[in-house]
Amino acid sequence: MSTTWRNKLRPASFRGVEFGVKEAELSTGRRTAKHEFPGKDIGYTEDLGRKLRGFPLQGFVIGSNYMLLRDRLISACEKSGSGQLIHPYLGTKEVVCLDCKVREVDHDGGMAIFSLVFDEAGELVYPAATSDALSQLSAAADDVQSAAAAVLEAIYDVGGLVGAAIAAVQDKLNSVTDVIDSAVMAAKAVYRITASTAFALKNMKAQILNAIAAPSQIAEILNSALDTFKGLGTSPQQIRDAYRGMIGFGSSSTGIVPGVNNQSGQSQSVGSFPSSTPVILSISRTKTNLQVTATKQAIVNYVQQLSIAKAAVAVSQAPGASYQEATALRDEISSAIDSQLQTVTDDTLYLALTKMQTLLRVAVPPQKQTLGSVISITPDRTSSSLVLLYDQFESLAQEADLLARNGIVNPSFLTAKKDLKVIQSG
Repeated sequence: MSTTWRNKLRPASFRGVEFGVKEAELSTGRRTAKHEFPGKDIGYTEDLGRKLRGFPLQGFVIGSNYMLLRDRLISACEKSGSGQLIHPYLGTKEVVCLDCKVREVDHDGGMAIFSLVFDEAGELVYPAATSDALSQLSAAADDVQSAAAAVLEAIYDVGGLVGAAIAAVQDKLNSVTDVIDSAVMAAKAVYRITASTAFALKNMKAQILNAIAAPSQIAEILNSALDTFKGLGTSPQQIRDAYRGMIGFGSSSTGIVPGVNNQSGQSQSVGSFPSSTPVILSISRTKTNLQVTATKQAIVNYVQQLSIAKAAVAVSQAPGASYQEATALRDEISSAIDSQLQTVTDDTLYLALTKMQTLLRVAVPPQKQTLGSVISITPDRTSSSLVLLYDQFESLAQEADLLARNGIVNPSFLTAKKDLKVIQSG
């Protein structure tokens, strides 16, 4: 049997509400500006681009339950934002309902007639502004790192420290490299690490030992240590998540030197990060201990602030697969900045963090149309993933996302009436 044009028609629907169609129109053309000048017989018409396409439809709902169908279609037309129109002749369109008129007549009982006008939703694109926001965010992150380094250099003090005291500071510095080393080595099985990155990892502790009395060099070494994450192959997501993992560095540490009793007489530990240098001698709770505690806390603060700044830039470069994921990543970094702002006492660092937070909210997520949005789709009957996606999008590109996002083991059997999450292309 040959395929006719009628076989190619699709059931019409808007936002999932089906209706019949009696007539369909398409309005299109070019946007223009006419230029006519006094005293001139010839003007010109300036082409300003294609018009947004319009889709006027004469539709209807019919049957014993037509009132329910009528109300559902009216509700779909009144919702804010764009929605998906299945056009019987033109296929799937993302549109905005501009007008909806309903007519019911006595002699046509059991039916409501609709006059619907849809326009394509189009896109909101500001490429220059987005690019500028990203570069400004990167510059603001550099300012945060510079201000944080200045604060570290002002507080960091190992002058006169010996024995357990100097070992405690060295332990805290080495704990930074231990955590970074563990993260990089864990990624080594998946991502190729450059030779320069491997060499840097081996030499960090030696550099710390040689520079332990020089605050400015310590700041540079710790910054370079965190930059080793950039050697994790070619995965921006891996780099982003590595910096996110460092934001909470040292948060469980008490700041008390190991082996020193607190006021209750109980021994305190350094925290959740491993100590690489054993501490044998005890230190009395004196000015020396306060000096060590302040220096260790300055190291923790510096690493957290560097990690936040680097994570902010990394999130702007790898904002996630969907608009919702990008927003969640942005809010996570913004919350970390808020936590820092509660304790920062240096004015320059405070202003730098505030500026970076503001620019982060401008840059992430990027303009919505460049990312997909996670939506819910509900199969009305048991089907396969391929059939469901083709019915919904006329494309199979989202199958991998659908299976992974919903933990689907058997893509040939999707249960009816069960909500599934999938990314809809922006």
